[in-house]
Amino acid sequence: MNRIFRRKYFTLIELIAAAAIMAMIAVTIGLVLTTIYRSWRHADIVHNRLTEKLRIDAIVDTAFKNAVPFNWKTSDLKNTLIFIGGSNYLLLTCLHRVTPGENAGIRFLKLYREDDKLIAAYQTTPILSWDEAPGDSLRTEVIAGGIASISFLYADLDKMNGSVQLLSQWDDSKDYIPQGIQLTIEWKNGEKESWFRRTAGNGYLQSFSTPRSN
Repeated sequence: MNRIFRRKYFTLIELIAAAAIMAMIAVTIGLVLTTIYRSWRHADIVHNRLTEKLRIDAIVDTAFKNAVPFNWKTSDLKNTLIFIGGSNYLLLTCLHRVTPGENAGIRFLKLYREDDKLIAAYQTTPILSWDEAPGDSLRTEVIAGGIASISFLYADLDKMNGSVQLLSQWDDSKDYIPQGIQLTIEWKNGEKESWFRRTAGNGYLQSFSTPRSN
């Protein structure tokens, strides 16, 4: 009687083939996971950037469009306009919806860049440029990050020819605020975007005919 022997082991070629198949499967899974991670990371970056731009839109719409002239007496009793328009710094007064816990429909806002962040500092009492001590109600908020630079432009009416010119710095001797304000932000990845809004206190009577009393 012939005996039938059944092989219970793999040959070297079969082991090599199985290892190659497993390696190909592992590589394929790795590529798929890497692609998924990159897609998720890109979507997360796009989402965060969109969220930041929505915050900037909200600040611009709330502050720039509602900016109004506001005078405050200095220590020597001189009326001074609470508005500073620098090339990379802005301090203004704007009308604001009254919210619970606030007793005035006006807000004082300061926009500036600190490190790589766009910061908004605001309170319901004047932020005085000559007073280094912040008020008790001053609140700060990070609007956007990863920023390389910010810059402002200020629209002013040339009374001689009636044209509007954009200034990189607002003259603090003027007794009115700009007709419009533009904010330009450049991110570290090279992306750049600008926002421009007309101000509320830019009518002829408000901006150009009301003298400042001293």
